[in-house]
Amino acid sequence: MIGFESKTISPNFVYRKDTPNGIRDMKPIISHRYPAARSGVRFFGRLGHILTKKYDAAIVLASVVTTADLKATEPLPKSENYCDECKLCKATCIPQFILKK
Repeated sequence: MIGFESKTISPNFVYRKDTPNGIRDMKPIISHRYPAARSGVRFFGRLGHILTKKYDAAIVLASVVTTADLKATEPLPKSENYCDECKLCKATCIPQFILKK
């Protein structure tokens, strides 16, 4: 933002080192999904993905921290969440990252 300090936070491959197994724990500095859901970008799907009407879960998230005085937006109402728990996300997960639930 012009006139304010801002810093981006990488969406991937920046992991904390203060955990028992260090970087092998793969715990990110921030999960970009939580700010996305809280700020009204979209919703958490059944398995924790952020879902959008146009792209479903096929999105990349990033975060920016700024000193600008921004007005907070409200999360979207639950009535707009279109995840019907069909589990199609699990069925189409090629690397099988989604475990049985």
